[in-house]
Amino acid sequence: MKATITANPIFYLTLDKEIVSILMRLANNHYDFTCKQAGKYGGLLYGWRNCVEHDADCQGTFRDLDLTLKICELANPAVTQKNLPMVKRYCNFVRKLLKQSQQLCDIQLEAESDE
Repeated sequence: MKATITANPIFYLTLDKEIVSILMRLANNHYDFTCKQAGKYGGLLYGWRNCVEHDADCQGTFRDLDLTLKICELANPAVTQKNLPMVKRYCNFVRKLLKQSQQLCDIQLEAESDE
């Protein structure tokens, strides 16, 4: 017998206004429609901005966090020398979170033999 356990984690992030604001500017300047939508009314980052303004954690799925990495990946006029370190720190943090979640969420088990 074999079994595979998979899970879809939900992440709760405590972020500050500055990084969410930068992510929104990056999203609005992005070439990809899905990335642009994340920064618009009703989008992921718009919701995160509301959370930060009310001192609540920002919630996201693996896919949401992966989207924020895509938003950050290109050279963008919204990234300045002043905020570049913050963007890099955010991206490194999210990559670590995603990697850790993969290790926790994909488990394979095999039953012991009857011998």
